[in-house]
Amino acid sequence: MSQHLKVVSLCAAALLATTSPVLSHADDSSAPSTQLESIVVTARRVTENVQNVPESMTVLTAATITEAGITSVSDVANLVPNMIFNTTPVPGGDNFTVRGISMAQGAEAPVAFVVDGVEVPDPLFINEELLDIAKIQVLRGPQGSLYGRNALAGAIIIDTQQPTNDFSGSAKLRYGNGDERYGNAILSGAIVPDQLLASLAASTNHFGGLIVNNFNGVKADSLDDNTYTGRLLYKPTSALTISVRANLTVLLDNVDTAEVVDHSQFENYGQSYLDENAQPYTQQRLLDTSLKVDYDFGSFTGTSITAYNSGKTDLSGDADFTPAPILLQDTKRNVDSRSEEVRLTSNESSSIKWVGGAFFQNRDTLNALLIPFDNGFGQPTVPPHYLIQSRDEGTSKSWALFGQSTFTVLPATDLTLGLRYDRDDRTSVDADVPGSAIAKDFDALQPKISLEYHWTPEWQSYATVARGFRSGGFNAYFSVGNPSRGYAGQTDLNYEVGFKGTFFNRTLSIDGAVYHTAVDNQQLFFINTNPPSQNVTAIDRTSINGGELEIAAQLAPGFRITAGVGIADARIDSFALTPSAVGDAVPLSPTYTATLSANYLHLIGNGWAFTPYVGINRRGPIYWDALNTLSTPPKDLLDLRLPFQSDHFFIAPYAKNLLNEQYPLGASVNGFGPDRNGRFLSEPRTYGIEVGGKF
Repeated sequence: MSQHLKVVSLCAAALLATTSPVLSHADDSSAPSTQLESIVVTARRVTENVQNVPESMTVLTAATITEAGITSVSDVANLVPNMIFNTTPVPGGDNFTVRGISMAQGAEAPVAFVVDGVEVPDPLFINEELLDIAKIQVLRGPQGSLYGRNALAGAIIIDTQQPTNDFSGSAKLRYGNGDERYGNAILSGAIVPDQLLASLAASTNHFGGLIVNNFNGVKADSLDDNTYTGRLLYKPTSALTISVRANLTVLLDNVDTAEVVDHSQFENYGQSYLDENAQPYTQQRLLDTSLKVDYDFGSFTGTSITAYNSGKTDLSGDADFTPAPILLQDTKRNVDSRSEEVRLTSNESSSIKWVGGAFFQNRDTLNALLIPFDNGFGQPTVPPHYLIQSRDEGTSKSWALFGQSTFTVLPATDLTLGLRYDRDDRTSVDADVPGSAIAKDFDALQPKISLEYHWTPEWQSYATVARGFRSGGFNAYFSVGNPSRGYAGQTDLNYEVGFKGTFFNRTLSIDGAVYHTAVDNQQLFFINTNPPSQNVTAIDRTSINGGELEIAAQLAPGFRITAGVGIADARIDSFALTPSAVGDAVPLSPTYTATLSANYLHLIGNGWAFTPYVGINRRGPIYWDALNTLSTPPKDLLDLRLPFQSDHFFIAPYAKNLLNEQYPLGASVNGFGPDRNGRFLSEPRTYGIEVGGKF
């Protein structure tokens, strides 16, 4: 990293440090904003100003999403302190960490991920393309009292745009290096004015790839995917609202799978070590549907959300990850989920904010793995002979009861009390192996208490104690090298104090928090070589100390900066499987993150404006194993957008990862033998141009 960028990052960490209030320029390019935007959020299931929410949270408005070119959760992470998100080529294997608590491949996510009120049932659905987004709310710290299991590190709430009464539309085209060709279109309008509204959105993306498989010279990271979204909004009376949403994603992907490298090669990105005689590819189909019914009873609103999610994936290719014709693989991961949530929520005029409800979900999963021997030409032998045949069928039947209330106990002093009980009954069986069935119930109470004091209408401080939980589960039956087929449910207890406020006529906003989190059974993913298998185990106890500081400043009309720093010192306190790891850093947890972004609106006449955006994200060092034998040093990611726009058109050159930093998206230490490590390589610099319009 150049010296001047180091100075910028240090200044961001020491002086600015990022945004929980998120800012956006006015939609009217002729009126540059002079204040930070006032943000209304619904993260606690009630409507309130973000500055009145006693949580460490970052909010991205539709304008910010457009300015930063955000299209997925991995883009969101670049603007959120104490969060990283790496998209690996393994279906459902995205590697992300929030406040020192990470995703364990094959297990549940560490955060609740909610789209239009529906919590996605599996990591397969987390990193779909985001079309027509209205707002993204990211909460850090346990949110189990409202969002239940898996919200032990936080919650990501995404709200899409509601259909409009007036006919409107937009379209965007993009061309980038790697022969990327992307297009989307969005239409919205009334079928019956003021009663029945609808919107449709579709996108298509072709990416030719940038990373080469040395064996055959083919681009290993190419993809073709299409996304379709539809919504109906029916309002037969002023009190009743019915919303139907469906989203379909279809993907075909050449897979940039693991490079096998030794320790000396691990940080060498000058060449590709990808060298496989069988080109892996993935086919994927994801369907999300939901029916939401709201009825305003006057003093409160009743809500019912019914959802069905279906995900089907098939990954095939090399299994030894070398040029030698030894092993192949065919992996299937399918998910079918049906859920129902009912809740009652106080209306905005209520002096006491409260919400209560119940949640139910049935989920069926299939994890099938075939490892046939290679016939010497990248095809299975005839007849096929298998090293591994596994067909794991699992079920999860879960339910929960929850409630939370905020009320004034003393002048300028509000108390929040929340409690949720989750129970998850799970089974697993290898359908081809009699006697392989296993079942276990996981349950937990998730209380929360928060006290906030408003020193002025623009300045508050708070203290919170909250507990989080995510279910345990089962490794595949054939994974005899694992210390236990089952792994425990994870819980954490978080103690936090924070503050937030706006100053100088809402031109400066500062939010901060410090926390201590005690974690039991932190789930950790690892790979066995004998037999070859992927497993989840649990670190008995870890502790995390850290904090966030976020600032947003409107320095001049149309010119704002946001910046932030997050610290997460996550340490292993007890680990029966590897006692010598006690005191080491928790794997996959960067010690710190820092972000800095700037937007400027410059009017150039004839209704046009120049609206440049620059964003810098610095990731601290990451260890990839419990013994801290393999690590990645700090990395700096620089994004740049240079849009020219009017009220109806825009053209925007852009670059992502302008410094061409590469780093592991994931790693398996000694996963292929002593000093033979798997490494999933990130994309190099990407750049191109977008054009679009709206009416």
